[in-house]
Parts: sequence; C-alpha cells; structure tokens
Amino acid sequence: YADARVPLFLNYYRRYHPAYRQVYALLQSKALGRLDSVTCYYSRGLLHNGIHYFDLFRWWFGDIQDSIVTKVHSGLHPDDPTVSLCLNFRERLTVYLLGLPAGKTIINEIDIIGEKGRITIDTLGRMSRYDVDTHPDYPIYNAYQLVDDASIDIGEAILELPTAILEYLDNGRMPPTPAEDSVPLYKQINEIKGDLT
Repeated sequence: YADARVPLFLNYYRRYHPAYRQVYALLQSKALGRLDSVTCYYSRGLLHNGIHYFDLFRWWFGDIQDSIVTKVHSGLHPDDPTVSLCLNFRERLTVYLLGLPAGKTIINEIDIIGEKGRITIDTLGRMSRYDVDTHPDYPIYNAYQLVDDASIDIGEAILELPTAILEYLDNGRMPPTPAEDSVPLYKQINEIKGDLT
C-alpha cells in the first residue's frame, strides 16, 4: 500500500476521541506531574483488546522499551491469550497491563496516578480527573480530590473519522492512526506470544 501511495489507517479509535486527546494533552503538559503508577485492566485477548492499549500507551508515553510477562489467561480464542505485562517506557515509567480471563464480564479500565493528579477511565465509559489537595480528615496529608467527572461516548470517536478522512483528501494530512504505526505493535505482540511457547 505504501509503495502504491494508497493511504491506510487503522481503527485505533481512542486516538480520535476528544477525551483521550485531552488525556494526551494533560500528559504532554505534565499536569499530573511525575507519574507514579499507570495500571490498565483488560480482557478478551492480547490481539483482540490488548493491542488497543499498546497503541494508546505508545501514543501517550512513547515507544515501549521492553516488556515482562507476569501471567497468562485464556482469551477469546486459543491462539490469542490474555496476557498480563509490565511495559517499560522511557524515564523509568512502567505501565502495568493486567489481563483478566475471558468470560462474560468485560473490563477495560485505566488508572493514571501522578504526584499532582490522577485520571481514571472505567469500563462503562466514565472518565474522572482528580487533583491533589489537603485531605479533609487528615490535614497534614494530601488526597486525590475529584475535580471532573464525565461520560465518554465512544461514538464520538467514530464521528471524528470522516473529518480525518476529509483532512487527508483536502490537505494530505494523515489521520492519527497510520498503518505504519501498527507494525511495531504487531512485532512486539508476536514476540510476546512467541515467548509464551
């Protein structure tokens, strides 16, 4: 496709969603300060669901330097297990991608904790942002205090897609998910899956 100059981009829809772009902007501006913990829960397979978090975290934090498998559960298919991993990024940041067994309960949650704030995104599409403030019961300590709580409508990401396509057609500006970005993702996931055998 690249040699034929055919534009190809992938459905990593979180990059199109305004809420996830807001998180990206907060991380880039260091609004949360030094990141102390990033944890993500997912289920239903490393390729089926986990790859979306690989993409999201590469977008937010840069290239994955290395990864360590900590646990393996069943996925939707025997050839796509749900894998728990420590993903190591620059600046000594480790993201804990915790896979839970496939079943009827779906989980997709993110918790980012920094020295100045916290962001949580839950399975049902709720994004909450917290700032650090004095603990109401223990004034010598600080606590994360809720400052913003909003619903995330995934459909908003789909609505952004035609705009991205028009931007490409009118101005040649590639959408935020070019196919080349998926090559390192699939390479890393295939290496992880190869290490499991």
